Amino acid sequence: IYFASSSPTIENNTISENTVFSGGGGIYCYEDSPTDSSSPTIENNTVSENTGGSQGGGIYCYQSSPAITNNIISGNSGVRSGGGIYCSQCSPAIDNNIVSDNIAEFGGGFSCDWSYSTISNNLIVRNTAIAGIGSRSGSGGGLSLLNGAVHITNNTLSGNSAVFGGGISCWTPWPVITNTILWDNSAPNGPEIYRFTWEVPTVTYCDVKGGWLGTGNIDLDPLFVDSTNGDFHLKQLGTHMVQSPCVDSGVGAAYSGSTRLDGVQDADP
Repeated sequence: IYFASSSPTIENNTISENTVFSGGGGIYCYEDSPTDSSSPTIENNTVSENTGGSQGGGIYCYQSSPAITNNIISGNSGVRSGGGIYCSQCSPAIDNNIVSDNIAEFGGGFSCDWSYSTISNNLIVRNTAIAGIGSRSGSGGGLSLLNGAVHITNNTLSGNSAVFGGGISCWTPWPVITNTILWDNSAPNGPEIYRFTWEVPTVTYCDVKGGWLGTGNIDLDPLFVDSTNGDFHLKQLGTHMVQSPCVDSGVGAAYSGSTRLDGVQDADP
């Protein structure tokens, strides 16, 4: 699917096994000029097994403001960046998606460059950033961030792998990470978070394996129900013998810091 300077609603589709030479194996959206508007709604789709020859194996967004919500974005590949999603000079709202098993040279799950992004309530698992020849090669198994201002809230990142930043790699001083679980990601350099600049991202009320300085952060096994089989809900008393330390450990309205994709809260506030 390709659209320019338009704001369609793309919903309830399966977009699978497509290939392009450049970017956007599944979906490509951009704003043709500053006077035009491109604010598409992309929701409730399965975007899988697509290949972007350069960027955005699943979805490519350029100079647009898409709402990407409730999608399964899985098994896509971008030769350079953004295996699942690639955003450049955008203001996307990426919410409540499953982003899994995607691969790229950097930003295996997705890559945000020079963008003002809101990334919330997503499950980002088993994505891979592979070694290549570029300066950002092998960075950001789950997320790769370059400049811009990115707010990362209430996400779960687990099982992602890279050379730099198995969970998140930061080439920008501005990411704000809150109520997010980064656990069991892998990389020789910064398994959970890796920063390429001297500035430190703001990380609060998160569960980061190995620890991270910041208000409310913890370093405790989140006790997923069954991550081996893809269930990243948190264990709770009443259903299980133990309760996850992440339950009620977040801040604000989205208090639990976990990802629920079935509409069920982890615990009463």
